[in-house]
Amino acid sequence: MPYVQLNLPGHYPAAAKRKAAEVIGKLYCEELLAPPGVVNIGFVELGCDNLYRTGFAPIETVALAMLDIRAGRSVDQRTRFARRLTEACETHLAVPAAMFTVLFTQHAGDEAYRNGRLAPDWSPAEGQTRHAGWTSRE
Repeated sequence: MPYVQLNLPGHYPAAAKRKAAEVIGKLYCEELLAPPGVVNIGFVELGCDNLYRTGFAPIETVALAMLDIRAGRSVDQRTRFARRLTEACETHLAVPAAMFTVLFTQHAGDEAYRNGRLAPDWSPAEGQTRHAGWTSRE
């Protein structure tokens, strides 16, 4: 954790996914105050006609981002990140913003295990310095 899973309605070149991951990781650290090197980003390329929003005539093809994050971020922080994530996907993956939904699942720190130990709870101080015991290089 954190994990950003992008469920996408197409297939994308590796270079586009790498660039999108780089941008999204940076945005995550800026908006959700995380140290560099901890954000995991996955691309699920469902392809055309595999993810829909129903209840409309006709039903709509959509894209969906599911985020597993440690709890504690404000509504404003999550809103800013969701907006910027949507913009980044539109810019780097050509996924229209109107297609995009962002879902947050918030966890206590001890619900994530990495580098031989459970994670601490999130702290705003992580945006300024690496949290003791939770660096990406250990």
